[in-house]
Amino acid sequence: MADTRFTLDQHGAAAKNHDSSHNPEMNDAPHVVRSRRMFLAAIAVAAILRTALVGFPICIDRNGVQLVEFAKRMADDPIAAMKLTTRQPAYSWLLLKTHQLIGPLAGGDTPEAWQRCGEFIAMLGGLAVCIAIWAVTRRLFDDRIAAFAAVLAACWPQGVTLSAGVLSDMPHLAVFLGAMLLIIDGCSRRSIGRLAAGGAMAGIAYLFKQEAISLLAGGLIAWWMSSRSEPIARRLGGAAAFAVVFAMAVSPHSIATGALIPNKNPMDILRLVATPQSDANNPILAYAVPWWQTPGRFLEDWLRSGRYVIPLLFLAGAFLKQSATAQREGRTLVVATIATYIVLIQARSILYGEISERYAAIPGVLAIPWAAAGWCALADRLNVRNPRWVTALGALLLLPLVAYSLRPVAAPKSGFREAGARLRAAAAADDRVLAHEHLEQIMFYAGRTYPDTTWIKCRRSDASDRIRRYIRGKRPAWYVDAESTHRGALDETRHFAWLRQASDLFEPLTEAGPEGNRVFVYRIRTANAAR
Repeated sequence: MADTRFTLDQHGAAAKNHDSSHNPEMNDAPHVVRSRRMFLAAIAVAAILRTALVGFPICIDRNGVQLVEFAKRMADDPIAAMKLTTRQPAYSWLLLKTHQLIGPLAGGDTPEAWQRCGEFIAMLGGLAVCIAIWAVTRRLFDDRIAAFAAVLAACWPQGVTLSAGVLSDMPHLAVFLGAMLLIIDGCSRRSIGRLAAGGAMAGIAYLFKQEAISLLAGGLIAWWMSSRSEPIARRLGGAAAFAVVFAMAVSPHSIATGALIPNKNPMDILRLVATPQSDANNPILAYAVPWWQTPGRFLEDWLRSGRYVIPLLFLAGAFLKQSATAQREGRTLVVATIATYIVLIQARSILYGEISERYAAIPGVLAIPWAAAGWCALADRLNVRNPRWVTALGALLLLPLVAYSLRPVAAPKSGFREAGARLRAAAAADDRVLAHEHLEQIMFYAGRTYPDTTWIKCRRSDASDRIRRYIRGKRPAWYVDAESTHRGALDETRHFAWLRQASDLFEPLTEAGPEGNRVFVYRIRTANAAR
């Protein structure tokens, strides 16, 4: 019996020419059938993992609260809403439309309904990423490696986590990868039309997250290098079409807000260059880090993104001989995009003194094609001929990924959701609530974020004397605080001891959450508030 084992060496030409999808004989080959079945199974696994994680009573991320608020403001006045925030509008616009469509079925205008709508968008984005990474890998390599890439994408821990939150990362990555696919086709076929379509899609990705600017640079570099045999006029024309269409896609937002760059205008950036500083109080920062530590921390976040399994397979795919058959134009685009992205992350760290774990998502997902190539190359090196043994080998690699993927998101913050819901049930609609500015999640579940105006914000560094002054002056009915939210701005041991001892002022309503992340909700004894 003929050996039908599909190896990179046997089909390297197919990987380069990418004509297998138009060849009936190849489409009927057993390895293609197996690969497509594996792809469909991967999508099913991706749906199960993401649905299972969304099924946990997870706490919304602080970024998610801000995205929901942005969506609500857009419903009232889109232009004013965009001017009030530095966030890109695409996700919040989708969130608003999704809530208008299915919100009544999810619970109406409740915090939980908004959260479910946001999670629904992120989950669909996560599934689209799995399909897109399969398509990109198929362009770079072949059907077999693409099927394994879909499996890795389905079990990619950071991808699963980001697919279960009210966050823009996965919808952004889906559009980002779709743009990459069009750019690869434009470069490989020397098609300015496809290249321009890729530029338009990259512009749409930019409206989700500004990280898509790296794709603009990567696409220009890939086109310029791949079109060296073309007349200079055509090379320039393609580059200009790509850049202009990208600019046309993003220009309505810039015109509406009056800012070229939503986060900072050019003069703000020049001032930051002159006086760089860390803004540890910025509510959207994951953590502050000195700029010289950024490369190490970024590498660490990338390793954790794939929980070390995918990065190890990536190294195998990058250095084993079999994986060198990656399509040239696509390889150039990926390398140029990642290089630009790393430069931008380093520049951001120098300017703002911060880095986020979510920055690792783009290099994390773009490592998957080479990780899949490494997986297949290792199987070939081990001379594994039976596809079932290849599957068994893969299952051993995927077990830790699945285990990491199924961990509940933001488990330490579970008390935020519980305490907020209890406060919402106990407080009257016009009751004022005193809480520091970094407790958006609790206030979200309490129904005290936009458009509500009953949340009195204090600073997280405010000690007992200042809190008493707030109570005397603002007359709130409730006070909320949580452990591990002051981050060194306040001596928490002394602060929470004072709260327990001030029984003349505070009547405990509830205590929720695990040790070290407990949330305390107090009813303020109004008779003693003036003391």
